[in-house]
Amino acid sequence: MEYIIACFCGIMFISFFSRSCSPFYLYAVSYDSSFFTIVGRGINEGKIPYKDYCDIKGPVFFLWEALGQRLCVGKGGAYLLELIAIVLCCIALVKICNNFKLSKYAKIIIFLIFFIMYVKMLWQGNFLEEYILPLNMFCVLFAVRWIKNTRRHKLLSFFCGLIFSICVFSKITQAVIVISLLCMISYYFFMKKNLKDAAIFYSVFFAGVLLIAAPILFWFYRNNALYDLYIWTWKLAYSRGVNFNYDKLSVQESTLVWEFCLMPCYLMVIYYVSGIIKRKIQAVKSRLYMIWLFSYAVMCGFVLHFGSRYSYYLILEMPLVIMEVIFLIRYFKVRHKKKAELKLISGIMMVLCFVFLGWFIIEDAGNISYLIDSYNGEVAAQDQDFYYTMKELCAFIPEDERSDIMSADLGVRFFEVNGLIPSNHFPYNLSYFCGLYGPAQETVYNEVAFEGHKWAFTEIIDGGYNKSYHELLNQYYYIVAQGDSFILWHRKG
Repeated sequence: MEYIIACFCGIMFISFFSRSCSPFYLYAVSYDSSFFTIVGRGINEGKIPYKDYCDIKGPVFFLWEALGQRLCVGKGGAYLLELIAIVLCCIALVKICNNFKLSKYAKIIIFLIFFIMYVKMLWQGNFLEEYILPLNMFCVLFAVRWIKNTRRHKLLSFFCGLIFSICVFSKITQAVIVISLLCMISYYFFMKKNLKDAAIFYSVFFAGVLLIAAPILFWFYRNNALYDLYIWTWKLAYSRGVNFNYDKLSVQESTLVWEFCLMPCYLMVIYYVSGIIKRKIQAVKSRLYMIWLFSYAVMCGFVLHFGSRYSYYLILEMPLVIMEVIFLIRYFKVRHKKKAELKLISGIMMVLCFVFLGWFIIEDAGNISYLIDSYNGEVAAQDQDFYYTMKELCAFIPEDERSDIMSADLGVRFFEVNGLIPSNHFPYNLSYFCGLYGPAQETVYNEVAFEGHKWAFTEIIDGGYNKSYHELLNQYYYIVAQGDSFILWHRKG
């Protein structure tokens, strides 16, 4: 019964808070989610990521989006994928709680904390981090079971290999929890001087890696796109992570807020270091937990200090928060009658926990207000007006020419509303990719000047657009329709 209740709560959560995909928000269409589903539809029609559409996220994510578009075209397909992800998360979370034999009240607290934090982290839905989370939660589950019985490591090693490969071919920073598990397990084998089991573990681990990596690499090799895969998902993804100037983007968190959000990482590091100094971590199982969570906290805090500061990146931190809360609950249950020093430490951690959650609740209040307005308010009216405007614009384009429309600069929502696929390489974030990758500018120029696409669509956000690109479009295209937030172009001649 507890699994049914947990999954039902998860489904209701996604249905209410995933504005981009939920059927509750019929006319809401977001930029990122639209691009992801467009690439998914493109794969289903024979397009190759990075060769036909360019982005720095890995191919496993886009193949997952393609599966969603097979199930249901448009935002409905993404919604189904989100439901699968949240159901798996809830099942894993219940199993983790059961492994620690927590009471039903403790489980309720953990699920409340999970959903309170997830409201802000979800950020309208259909992001890569959301789909990696259930895999990371099952990593936690298998790790907890392994620590209880260290002889049963084959299933853990194979599963870790699968997850590691999925993360590497989606977004490598998501692999930190797997790497932290490898640190813990390697420490255990080293401590026991058990080279035979270590060899078996890593052999099975690499078998899991190859099960994902081999078919993906072969697919790109067959389509002559291995170099494109390397450039976009490794070289440019790294450049974006270490060089991107995120201070220019107002939708991201401030430095102070971001550091506050990383408090669970800092607390775990402080707790581990204090335990080492006072030599209190004696039991083998306790040491394994501490090495694992300390490694996880250090790597998680490290990678979240690079690149952008979008709230959905914090999903990477969620398993760490869950484990900290579980240990805090067990700490109170087992040791509340012990030394005054322990009472002080647990009291301070509880106060920080309330402050941390209190901030998320305040943030959630604003998000909930916006979602209510998106369901039946001014935002809903704006969404509906945009939706029907895009439908009317599509009527200007003959049906036999709708496969030859460029998404010029920012225009992916037009394609999502009308179920179309752009015909150019950079349908989204054109200015950003031209700044990140020099050859992209030549590709864009050739697409406009020489490839002869019949139509182009541009969406103007807050009055801003790429002026040099629009000047280029004006040389080869004329304006068919224009509004405050869009321009529809047709090729001259």
